[in-house]
Amino acid sequence: MPTQHQIRMTKDGSPTLFHTHYNQTYHSVNGALSESQHVFIRTGLAEAARRKSQIVLFEVGFGTGLNALLAYSFAIANNLHIQYLCLEPFPVPHNQLLAFSRQLQLPADLQQVFLRLHAAKNIPVSLGDRFTFTCYEKSLQNYHDRPGTDIVFYDAFSPAVQPEMWTEQALQCVSDMMNDDALLVTYCAKGAVKRILRQLNFVVESLPGANGKREMIRATKKQHP
Repeated sequence: MPTQHQIRMTKDGSPTLFHTHYNQTYHSVNGALSESQHVFIRTGLAEAARRKSQIVLFEVGFGTGLNALLAYSFAIANNLHIQYLCLEPFPVPHNQLLAFSRQLQLPADLQQVFLRLHAAKNIPVSLGDRFTFTCYEKSLQNYHDRPGTDIVFYDAFSPAVQPEMWTEQALQCVSDMMNDDALLVTYCAKGAVKRILRQLNFVVESLPGANGKREMIRATKKQHP
């Protein structure tokens, strides 16, 4: 039986999807939109934008596309140029995606952007002159480009259900595509993940998490001596 993605409403009034194979939601049940805004935009992208006005952003785990949509809105509002690259080996089926998008209740222009993001499979799509987007239907282990990334949104499912995404090997793959001083942000705050990142030459910050969660991780790749 194919994986089903059930819509679940979260405590801030925004929807997420429940993945029946992993038995886990894509975003926090305490607030999908507020989690994405806090972890990936305010703590991640906004910090990267203080340093550069042209950014290569790489997301591991495109999922619902909420992080990408928020990054697009941030780029437009802040005159930021973003090349957005992401991986999603198991895209949400189109009919389930349409049902999810209706629950988002987006304005017409953002609804069009949202659907174009999900339609962009393996080829670059320009959404205006400040945002270029490409989503590859590949796993991290099968992605071998080195795009010179300035910030990584690490949004795989949790280590409890997708442990292969949180190993030293997986995080080394991501590190190899990052510039010196590039950022990695993730909702995850596991001690084992912090230790691996430090072993891979990152400076790790434990920052307040979203929706009352105690911590999240922001890590900066150190320059090689």
